[in-house]
Amino acid sequence: MKEKAPSKTRELPNRFFPLVILGLSILIYLPSIKHGFVWDDWSIIFEQTRKLSGVSIYKPTSIYYRPVTTLTFILDQMLWKASPLGYHLTNILLNALNTWILFLLIKSILVIKIKEKTASLCAMMAAVLFATYPIHVESVSWIAGRTDLVATLFILLTFFSYHLYRVTREPKGLVPTLIFFLMALGSKETGVMVLPLILLWEIFVAPSLYGNREKKAVFITLFMGAGLLLYMASRLPGIESYTGGTMTISPPILLKALGFYIRYLLLPFPILSYIPNIPRGTWYLTSGTLALLIPFAGTVLMPRLAWWVRGMLFSYLMSVLAILPSLALIVLGIGATPLALRYLYLPSAFFCLGIAFALAPIAETKGVPTLAMGAGTALLIFALAPLTLDAQTVWRDELTFWQEAVKLAPNRAIPHNQYGLALASKGKIKQAQVEFEKALRAPDIQAYPWEKSKIYTNLGRAYLQLEKPRLALKALDSALKLDPGAKSPYCVKARAYLTIYKTQKDKRLVYEAYHCLKNCISRNPTPGDILLTARLALYLKNKKDAQKLIKILVERFPESKEARQFMGPGSPKHP
Repeated sequence: MKEKAPSKTRELPNRFFPLVILGLSILIYLPSIKHGFVWDDWSIIFEQTRKLSGVSIYKPTSIYYRPVTTLTFILDQMLWKASPLGYHLTNILLNALNTWILFLLIKSILVIKIKEKTASLCAMMAAVLFATYPIHVESVSWIAGRTDLVATLFILLTFFSYHLYRVTREPKGLVPTLIFFLMALGSKETGVMVLPLILLWEIFVAPSLYGNREKKAVFITLFMGAGLLLYMASRLPGIESYTGGTMTISPPILLKALGFYIRYLLLPFPILSYIPNIPRGTWYLTSGTLALLIPFAGTVLMPRLAWWVRGMLFSYLMSVLAILPSLALIVLGIGATPLALRYLYLPSAFFCLGIAFALAPIAETKGVPTLAMGAGTALLIFALAPLTLDAQTVWRDELTFWQEAVKLAPNRAIPHNQYGLALASKGKIKQAQVEFEKALRAPDIQAYPWEKSKIYTNLGRAYLQLEKPRLALKALDSALKLDPGAKSPYCVKARAYLTIYKTQKDKRLVYEAYHCLKNCISRNPTPGDILLTARLALYLKNKKDAQKLIKILVERFPESKEARQFMGPGSPKHP
């Protein structure tokens, strides 16, 4: 008897699942494409692009060594120059790619145990959750948050390729696994999560999923561990250059931080763009402690657990382990804030995998129609999409971001200083002055004289723009007292002297400005500063110095508009 052909109307939705997921992932973040550079976006992009001209992309020179992520910034800079649109577009596409790969990974895992249609529905719901998760906004809408996107991409690809190897049993399938692992390491330090991922997958899930445990798993992990050691050896120069120090952090504080992250995985609201402190309260301490105890209880009961429960336990364990590197940042004292929601991007991928495992037996139950699964997916979109869209507005530009940060951290120096810079860039100098003064009074800045020096310099620049050069000089002297090796105070101080000279016509002020500019350009010269120094040298009848400065300008900055006026036939010899 001829079998009945499968209904095309039933197969059609499965074909469209990947398109729906990609479309949703892109559409929900389209508002971010119009956003500008925020926080240290531009400085990071400029720094990464600068590395293209040297060997520092291959040789680490700081504690942050992420050559794969660096290459994405370099490519963006080549394509988009200084336009933020292209950088945001790359972030959006990377997030969409991660969502699509997560869908395919979950489907290929579940289809071993349940029907393909049911596996597709479970994978669809998990991917929709990942696409609309509000805690992803910081990673996607903030250009500098790309490190989490790229690292997650290669960790998922490593996991997927290893899973395919276990299904096919083809040894050559391990080649892409190792390649993706190395790419993950080169994207961010969280790439080390691949090692526990493979071991825990073999312990908790593989026996019930594939029917056997991979005997070579330990050797595979050891081989990857050897690659990790080589990677860490290459990182030594950057680690040795780290000038920070570890902080005395008690275990309860770390447990509270872990509890905070677990809470946001479960209840992703309200979205905080700037988190200045580790939250207090026994609730966070309790949830952080339970987060560590649950896996032990699950491990004891594991032989009696169903395959999907084992999958949930594995996913939970990986979610917790993926959070741990962010806790190390608290101990090392790295980062402007102790907590950030962008660190939940990778853990949330494992969390969504756990949701898919939990949905599998429900979806297989008789009487649970496809319509119910579809309704659940639609409910996720309607519940979470508005939160995700609203959270993106904070990252629109410097002004909106730091305005929100000041509300969240009114007693912190960094938000007030950065908000002041954002106001100054919009011409709101008086308001900027107020913010700089608030930053100087903040209790957290008193222990960091070099940072306080920068704020005094910003205040001096604001005073100068408000035509208060003497107050500017006072602020700049404070900056130099705190950090004598700083360059910027000298540059601004020179202009303050010249502003006073306009009304007093005292030649000694020009001498002071000239010597300040010489200090300024001896550290990190710019074409404008060199040209101004040359003009002052000529005014002070020091033609020899003026000619030397013009030579330096032409040789070091031949493409600058300041240098071009002294190049070619008929160009002047003096400024």
